[in-house]
Amino acid sequence: MAPAHHVERIRVAFATRAKRVDVKKLKADLWSNIETKPKSLHLSDSIADLKSVESRSVTVPFYFICLLHLANEHGLELRGASRDALDDVDILVR
Repeated sequence: MAPAHHVERIRVAFATRAKRVDVKKLKADLWSNIETKPKSLHLSDSIADLKSVESRSVTVPFYFICLLHLANEHGLELRGASRDALDDVDILVR
């Protein structure tokens, strides 16, 4: 009887500890950044502005989740920055 085919193990680097992010503070900082800008801005610009203020553990998904919360709370309109690529989001303040 032939041995079963074995698949080689692949090591994947992943975080072993959950990140702790103060979402309330992140939302407040993001909202104050949105309020100081003109009627329209890009999410990537806001992230660049806040990177120096926020810790390194804050990732783009955290910013996006907070932006979704703020859009719901404050009636922001979110649009894709371009039709072909979804690499950025336009934030429109109504």
